[in-house]
Amino acid sequence: MELGVPGDGPGVAAGEESTSARFLTTSGEVAGGVCGAGVDGNSDPLGSDSVEGNATARVGVEGGIDQSWTPSEEARRLSDQGRRHSAPASVPAADRCLAFEQVVPLLRYLDRKAAKYADSRHSEAQREFVKQRAQIEAELHSERIQNSTLAEELVQQTRLLEQCQIAHKADEELLRRL
Repeated sequence: MELGVPGDGPGVAAGEESTSARFLTTSGEVAGGVCGAGVDGNSDPLGSDSVEGNATARVGVEGGIDQSWTPSEEARRLSDQGRRHSAPASVPAADRCLAFEQVVPLLRYLDRKAAKYADSRHSEAQREFVKQRAQIEAELHSERIQNSTLAEELVQQTRLLEQCQIAHKADEELLRRL
């Protein structure tokens, strides 16, 4: 499966290349192996770091919530990890698998939509091309008819001019004889 992602290479800026790059994604079996799930799907896809495990780690021995952890600290930690061009921090397998499970369907959806809209844009451009071609052919046909009519009129006027010149010479000849 391929996914189009906007690119900004030098060829794109010059209009020589497509504005999308292609990335390959893996199948479900490979994804299951990465996330710790077997091919049969019997093993826990979240591995040993389950959501319950993370939640119980925040609860103290006496049953109270660990005061050293706050949601804002977690948000800051996640935003610091997501900085652009930074080396990725170690992410637990559960988070990777959860993100993978959320991203793969989104990638498939986007791939279908990209193919759908690419086809519709292509067919729309083809229809526009045919429409413009028909319009140009109609205009060209009318201009050819007009040119043909003008050529016929020019031939007629040339013949009339020749006849007038012959008549004028005959009149001059008669006037000289008188």
